Amino acid sequence: MCQAAFESARAYFYYSEFMARTEWALNLQRELDCKKQQGTGI
Repeated sequence: MCQAAFESARAYFYYSEFMARTEWALNLQRELDCKKQQGTGI
């Protein structure tokens, strides 16, 4: 039972990290797209 709890916590941690990095990448892409539309480049 203890091992199942550990694995569950580990899976939650890695999933939350995955979601945070995905959100960061999407925000960065939106920012770059906005700058390209404004004509300022990178």
